[in-house]
This record gives sequence, C-alpha cells and structure tokens, in this order.
Amino acid sequence: MWQSYCHELAKWQHRTQNFINVYMYLTLLEMLMSHSFEVKLEDLQEIEILFFLAESMEKIAKQPTLCPSARADADSMVFGITSGTVAEPRVTYLKQPQPITDELIAKASPVTPTEVFRMATPCATNACLHFDGEDCRLAKQIAEKLPAVTEELPPCSIRRGCRWWQQEGKAACMRCPQVITDIYNPSELAVTVAKLAAG
Repeated sequence: MWQSYCHELAKWQHRTQNFINVYMYLTLLEMLMSHSFEVKLEDLQEIEILFFLAESMEKIAKQPTLCPSARADADSMVFGITSGTVAEPRVTYLKQPQPITDELIAKASPVTPTEVFRMATPCATNACLHFDGEDCRLAKQIAEKLPAVTEELPPCSIRRGCRWWQQEGKAACMRCPQVITDIYNPSELAVTVAKLAAG
C-alpha cells in the first residue's frame, strides 16, 4: 500500500515549483498519512482542485501590473472610452480590453487617443514620475482627493491587474470613471491632484 502512496506523491511532486505548490504538496502528504494509507478518490479530487487554484494564482501573479492611465504604445490596451459631457466626462468600460491599433488611433483624430480612450499598459514603475519607488502617487491622490462618482464598482475588465486597484482598492475604482488621461480644461482639483502626484 505504501507504494501506492509513493506513486501518488510522485505524481504531484513535479508540480512543487513554488511556495504555494509546496504547501499543497505538504497538504497532500498530510491527507494521505491521515487516512491509514487508504487513497480515496474524493481526496485526490480535492487535491486536484487545490492544485488548480494554486496554479491559477501563480498565473495571476506572473501577469504584469497595469497602469490604467497610459499613453498609446505597442503594449497598450484600450479598456474604456470617454463619454459624458465636457464638464463631467465619464469613462464607459469595455467588456474586454482591445489592443491599440493604427485604426483606433485614426478614429480618435483630430484629438489625441488619450482624450478618447482610457488605455492600460504594464506599469513603468521607477521610469514613471508618479512612482515613488513603492507606490503610485497618482493612485493615492485620486483615492484621497477626488470625489467618488459611482456607488458600485465599475465593470472594469483590467481590475485584477490594475495597480490602482491593487494599491488603493475600491476607493480608486469609485473615482476612476472621471479620470481622462489627456484633458485640456481640467478643474482646479484635477490640477492639484496632478501636481501632488508628480512629487
């Protein structure tokens, strides 16, 4: 019977490539040892689910953190379109982010793409003037200074990877729809937020 357990352990051991999977591996060992060396199908199914969740978490962790107020470049994705009014612009969120293309940029003409689209791109961290070495100052100032413009979380397709969400949580999301990357008639409050975010 011990050979059966060794076989089951070996089956999962090759998947212990990070801390989460090591933890799952030890959980498997504990479960196997606690059943008087009787492998139960439901136990193995439970372990399979645990490993699936661990691997999903690992994939999420490997995804780049996104800046949700980026400019158009090769890695940019459009996740929102500016709507509302000149006085009160609002972002309408797309169900799925779309890669920026020359065709989309042409549709924004004669204004800049960032007046029409909200775009996300991998966070530049220390290469960005808003980054203080640990956090995004812009996200912090938006969450602290701007008023909330929605009572519910917007249906945002990039939230899971968004730096603003990861750093400031719901407070940033409730204020995000009013943020337009390029705006030429900003309010005094928006100007203050931008200056504070620049450090």
